[in-house]
Amino acid sequence: MFLINKNIYFNKFFSKILTAESSKINEQIQESCQGFEQVLTQLHRRRILAQTAVIQEELKISRLTFTLVKDRLIEQLEVTYENRSKLLEDKVHELELSKHALEDAISNIDSERRRLKGDDTFDRQFPREFADVPSALQDSLKRLLIKRAK
Repeated sequence: MFLINKNIYFNKFFSKILTAESSKINEQIQESCQGFEQVLTQLHRRRILAQTAVIQEELKISRLTFTLVKDRLIEQLEVTYENRSKLLEDKVHELELSKHALEDAISNIDSERRRLKGDDTFDRQFPREFADVPSALQDSLKRLLIKRAK
């Protein structure tokens, strides 16, 4: 019986030791899990911060790219507008030359009309002025006067 009591005693003793060891190990496991979770949380935060920094840099690059594309477009439009402006200036110059040529032509036409009107007046008045001269002499006199006037 003594052996049985001793066994029971050892069993209880070892059971208490094993329970204490088990609770220590469980506490260590929980501490390790908490430490792991904290490290994991820190790593997750660092990852999020790194991703945020990468996204911000990508946004800067995108904005720079957009600005470059916009500047190129503006330069192309400026070149196009300059070319069109030069073309319009050339057309305006051509129109001014055409206008001056037209004005010259109109003044030539007016002077020619006046000259023709003068000739017409001469043709009408000549027979009245020289009515007393024979008609054969009138024609030769008229030709001589016309040649002299020119």
